[in-house]
Amino acid sequence: MLSVQCRRSREIFEEAHAHFDGVLKESGRLEEAIKLQVLNANVVVGMTLDGHGINADLVDRWKPQVVLVEESAECPVSKILACMHSSVKHFIQIGDPKQLPPPINSHHLERKNLSVSLMERLMNSKVPYKTLGRQ
Repeated sequence: MLSVQCRRSREIFEEAHAHFDGVLKESGRLEEAIKLQVLNANVVVGMTLDGHGINADLVDRWKPQVVLVEESAECPVSKILACMHSSVKHFIQIGDPKQLPPPINSHHLERKNLSVSLMERLMNSKVPYKTLGRQ
């Protein structure tokens, strides 16, 4: 008798768990749809590079045409490249390469020159850029 009750309790639990999983997935889909509506309703949206990394799929569906990265000289190349969605037409980097370099916590990666930002690499490659004469 106890065995039958245990099996039935387990079945009820598994059904409830499956239902909860479905509700959770639907809730996630609705949350993503709302976030996409918010993005589409705005002309300018600000986020950190880490925020972009967390929401990369959402940003990719949003299809930004302009990306502006502030303090770009301090950003690791990998985080900058992650912002380069196929929809981007204008990529603007703001920063001072004479300030702090990107934080690299590995001598191996530093030897591979990853402590040089994309901004500095482009400037050294003679890609046209503008600098402020004064602030």
